Amino acid sequence: MGINNVSIQPQNIGVNNLNLVNNQKRYFVSPNAVDKTPQSDTVQLSTKNDKLKKIGIGAAIAVGVAGIGTAVYCLTKGKVGSKYVRQLAEHIEFKPATTMDEAVKFAKEQLGVTLKVEDNLTAANFINELLTNVNNKMKGKSVLPRKIVFNRNLTSADSLEGYASWSNNRKRLSFGPAFIKEFEAVQQTGKSFLNVLGEYAKKDPYGAQYRIKAIYHEIGHANHFKNCKNADKMLRLEELKSNGIKDTHFTEEFLNEVKNNDIVKKFHCEYALTSPAEFIADTFAYKIMGKEIPKEVEELYVKYGGIPVPV
Repeated sequence: MGINNVSIQPQNIGVNNLNLVNNQKRYFVSPNAVDKTPQSDTVQLSTKNDKLKKIGIGAAIAVGVAGIGTAVYCLTKGKVGSKYVRQLAEHIEFKPATTMDEAVKFAKEQLGVTLKVEDNLTAANFINELLTNVNNKMKGKSVLPRKIVFNRNLTSADSLEGYASWSNNRKRLSFGPAFIKEFEAVQQTGKSFLNVLGEYAKKDPYGAQYRIKAIYHEIGHANHFKNCKNADKMLRLEELKSNGIKDTHFTEEFLNEVKNNDIVKKFHCEYALTSPAEFIADTFAYKIMGKEIPKEVEELYVKYGGIPVPV
């Protein structure tokens, strides 16, 4: 439930210094947890069919929501204009900030997000650019965190360092020590984090995609939990049990649906198929990134309450 230490040398950051241990590319998602993530779960990066169409911001094509002739297990509960969900501009122009004050102001005024990432301008620009991309893709209607913070104590139940975690209680996105180490290392080079990822993608496109997908995945949880009243009943079976939720039929039905669906299993990593919640978050991330979504995946995304992503 975490990620192994990332090997980065701050004095010599480059494509060879952003290395994750094979098969250990993980990040936390904690839709019901507070910042200490007492009931965190983990998402693994799929290494199947995950080639990026574009590392930079401005994703290409996304599949729209099709009409599905099946039961849809979600009723919308979030409304734009409510206390939490707010209508932002349909298109926001992003320009890298040159100071932290400028980055914090952009996050607050343009995205409605309180940014507390110490004095790391590299992280601030990376976060602001990815959130801007989500906003523009969603035409100003995406749920975004109220606050984004560094949490150097973000660990899993078995004490491994975490990359990122969404707290649905606090509407907060936290970056853990592994991500912070990378932000700090890249900041010393004067390069942007996305530029370094672009270089690294030549060597390891999955590792580069991982850092971007981690954030989009967390925003996927935020949208699912805000817009679907049954989302808290769509966690992994272990989470449902630990949260005292006895209604497990959503997750059980989902597991039964995907176990023999070769198309869905080929598209997603194993972890994304452990619950409807993880499936929705990962599919949302791929939609934002412009990955083509198979019809079978789209049908399940709609059925279990995935929020529409405009083409």
